[in-house]
Amino acid sequence: MKPAGIADTCFCIDLWHWQLLGILCDLEVRLIIPDVVADELRDPGIEPFIGLGAEIQSAEPQEVLLVKTLRALYRKPSIADLFSLAMAKTRGAVLLTNDKHLKTAAT
Repeated sequence: MKPAGIADTCFCIDLWHWQLLGILCDLEVRLIIPDVVADELRDPGIEPFIGLGAEIQSAEPQEVLLVKTLRALYRKPSIADLFSLAMAKTRGAVLLTNDKHLKTAAT
């Protein structure tokens, strides 16, 4: 099975904005987008990501609890992005982000 990468909102928006969405087909990684991140994607929406094989997944209860803990510690990342971090941590996946505040929370 391919290793998993869990994307945050900025990563998805940048893939679309810089017209790099097509590289998803070439990656040797399963791209997982948390459902709360998918809900934030207005333009282009989530459909192009799904069309290229991205998986939309919901957080498990322990991940929701971790988001609550992370939110108490870090005010800058959005709640949706904290879900990406929590899911990456609990699932042993790579966090895909370019958000400096989320990177700080991840270290």
